[in-house]
Formats: sequence, structure tokens, C-alpha cells
Amino acid sequence: MLLAIEDIKHVFASLKAKGAFAILSGAFLTKVAAFLGSLILVRIMSKSEFGVLGYMENLYTYACLFAGYGLNNAVYRYLVLKETEAEKKGIFDYVVSQGTKFNIVYVAVLSLLAFLFPHSEEFSTAHLLLPLMLLALPLQFLSDTCSFSLRGLFRNRAFAFTAVLTVVLVWGAKAAGATLSGLEGAAASWPIAYCVVAFVLLLYFRNNIFSSVPAIAPEKEERRGIRSYSLQYMVTNSLWALFLQNDLLMISLLTGDASAVADYKVAFAIPSVIAILSSSVGIFVAPYFIKQENDKAWVWSNYKKTFIGTAVLVGGAAILVGLVAEPLVGFFYGEQYLNIVPLMNLLLVTAFVTNGLRYTTANLLAAMGKIRVNMFVSFSGMVCQIVLNFILIPLFGVYGAAYTSIMVYSFMAIAVFVPFVMMYRAH
Repeated sequence: MLLAIEDIKHVFASLKAKGAFAILSGAFLTKVAAFLGSLILVRIMSKSEFGVLGYMENLYTYACLFAGYGLNNAVYRYLVLKETEAEKKGIFDYVVSQGTKFNIVYVAVLSLLAFLFPHSEEFSTAHLLLPLMLLALPLQFLSDTCSFSLRGLFRNRAFAFTAVLTVVLVWGAKAAGATLSGLEGAAASWPIAYCVVAFVLLLYFRNNIFSSVPAIAPEKEERRGIRSYSLQYMVTNSLWALFLQNDLLMISLLTGDASAVADYKVAFAIPSVIAILSSSVGIFVAPYFIKQENDKAWVWSNYKKTFIGTAVLVGGAAILVGLVAEPLVGFFYGEQYLNIVPLMNLLLVTAFVTNGLRYTTANLLAAMGKIRVNMFVSFSGMVCQIVLNFILIPLFGVYGAAYTSIMVYSFMAIAVFVPFVMMYRAH
């Protein structure tokens, strides 16, 4: 018994030294800050204004999917694989340079399309406000590149601090903007906030990370490999992000009801907090799996521990939140949103399936370069999601979107688990 206690203490000490608890704390504080920011906006803005903002944020998220050609997704993996600081700096500089060049053209085209897009009458203010929000996109790319780079450099505490700083500044700016000038102020706050974040992080990298290291630029063949991996990751991330955004968009299009959009967005807010558990575990373990990706016995052994641990953590959290759902909604959002409690309980099931059963497998497959599996599974799942939403939303409203999510995410959890087992279990 005493030996077991000592072993547990040793494990916790090791995790603390490697920054595991910093990641968890950072993820928790990030979610809390985002949640509080959303809560403030709900209180400040009318239900209709909040619905319009949710609609624009939804479209902005779609635009972010292709920012910088997805190069910021590759920087994480390639920094882990590189041995020297000079090579790491070369990767970082390449991603920043090429991604920024792409984004200048990308944002110009998107701004024109956003202005010309046939928004419905209830969402007509998006014609002018959405192009304004899009100015934040290249700045967000730079801040994300810095954040992902900190993960690839095993600077977990700095990564956690960066995540909290970003969320506090962005949501603080949105709340301040909404207070001063309503919907227009909330939209204008995005580029201002990300300008500050990007400047601070780039300055930090220049003065603290790569201050005296000469960059060794990646060779032509390696640049091709980076672009190939980035493209596959971008497609996969895009498909996955579509899952998270399609529900809101299809509710908007199929119901034309801004209040329904607001209900679904609020109902999803509390269940989404559960993701901090799976994402924190994933952020911490992924670099180690990348380092050991050729040792399949090691991968399988540690995958089992990670999968079971994550499922237990997420499942326990989902049950706990479900038990106190009604008082939570009443306390944070007020009586006008008490009608969403049954919907929120359904979305808790969705949160467990996707974060507790799917995330670990999909995250590790991507980290270890098996990105095509995720890409094919995500594409298949998205097709199913769109078809089912077209059938179920007209029949059941926002509940139809929740039913769809449960079914599709369950399919995806199984679809990534099977190939992982085939690749690693035999070893």
C-alpha cells in the first residue's frame, strides 16, 4: 500500500515537472474566461443581437479553416521532430512567412465575398461587419502559430499562459466592444484584440525563444512535405470544424430563427467546457507519441492508458454537469434560457462521445502523421451529418441537430478506433 502511494506521488511529481498540470490549469482558465465572456455578452446583448453575432462568428470560423494554408498545424509536428534550435527556427520562420503571404490575398478575397454574400434580412448587418471581423484572421494565424510552436518546443507552461492571455484579451475586448457599441463594437473588437496578442507573442519569440539562433531553412523536399502535411491537416481540421459549425448554420438556414440559434449556442456552451479534459490530455501526451511513433509497442501500451483515462474523466464530468444542469443554466443565463436544459443534456451525451471516445484516437493519429485516416472519417461523417440534419431539423428543430450529433459522432469514434487497433495492437 505504501509503495503504491509512493508510486502515485512519483507520477504526479513527474507530470508536474513536465507541465501537465499547467496545461490543465491553462485549459480550465481558458474555458472559464471564454464562458464568462460569453455570459457577459448574453447579458449585454439582446437575444437577436447575440444570435446575429453567433451567425457571424460561425462564418468567421469557416474562414479560419484555410488561413495560412494550414501551415500553423504543421509547425507543431515538425518542431518536435527537429533536433537543433537552428532547424526549429527555420521551420518557424518558414511557416510565419509563407502563411502571412497567403493570408494577405486570402483575406482580400474573403472580404469581398462576405460583402456580396446573400445574408437573410435578419442577418443583413453581416454585409459590413463580417469583413471587419475578417481583418483579425491573419493576426490570429500568427498568434496560433506561436502557440502551436510552444507545444512543439515542450514549453507547456508558456503554452498554457499564452492560451489564457489570448482568450482573456479576445473575450475582454468583445465584452468591452459590446458594452460601448453593441453588435458593431463586438465585431470591431476582434482585429484589435488579435493585433495585441500577435504582437506580444512574436516579440516573445524574438527575444526569448530564438533570440540568438541563426535559422537553417528547410530544404526543398522538406518544404514539400510540410505543405503536404499542412494540406491534409487543413482538410481534416476543416471537416471537423464543419461539424462544430454546421449545426448552427443549418439551424439558421432551415429555421430562419435567430432565437433558435441563440438557444443552441447557449445549450452547447456548458457541455463544451468538458473538452478541457480531453484537450489537456491530448496536448500533453501528443509530443511524446510523436517522439516514439516508430515504437508501435510503446504506442499501443500508452494509448490504452490514455484512452481509458480520458474516457473516465470526460464521462464523470458529463454525468456531474447533467445532475446540476437546471440550476447551472438558471444561475448563469437567467430564466429566459431555462427551456434549453433538455437540449443541453442531449449535448452532454454528444460531448462525452466526441471528447471521451473519439478525441484521443483522432488526435494521436494526426500527431503521428496518420492524418489521412481522420480525413476520410471526417468526410464520411460530415456527409452523414448534413443528410441527417436536413431530415431531423425540420422535424425536431434544434433537438434534431442534437440527435444527429450523437449518431454521427458515435460512428466517427468507432471509425477511427478500428484502424488504430489494426495498426498498433498486433505490436
